[in-house]
Amino acid sequence: MEDIKQEQRNETNDSDAVVDALIDYSENYVSKAEVNEIIAEKDAKIAKLVQAVKKGSSLKEEESQPKLSVKELADKLSTQGDIFNVDGVKLAMEYRQACMDAGMRDPLLPNSRDYNYSEIDAQKADFIAQKLEGLVMDSEGNPRNFNMMSTEIIK
Repeated sequence: MEDIKQEQRNETNDSDAVVDALIDYSENYVSKAEVNEIIAEKDAKIAKLVQAVKKGSSLKEEESQPKLSVKELADKLSTQGDIFNVDGVKLAMEYRQACMDAGMRDPLLPNSRDYNYSEIDAQKADFIAQKLEGLVMDSEGNPRNFNMMSTEIIK
């Protein structure tokens, strides 16, 4: 009889432990989306730091520069003249990012009255942006290097 009572106490303790473990898990659980968001933020900070180091400036100098509004960037881009140079591409990528941060349409997507958004088009726009940003980074912002490298890509 004593064995049965002891076994019931053990089962009660085991079920209490399971309930406690479930409560602890639910309170301390981090979703995969949250983990991916944290990783993306970390990657963005690392990329920003690498870019600052390549430019020879500090991260604080990079952050202290005021961001231009979408309209200011659009105005600057429209008066740029030839935009297929290192400065023009930098400005175009900055404009694209500002548009997307403001919740506006990606300027690299097709633009017409009859256009219907496509995930494939969005992937192509991202691909183009990554290639252009890579070209700017690989050229280290040097106009001569940028022109030579872009000419090689076009050939």
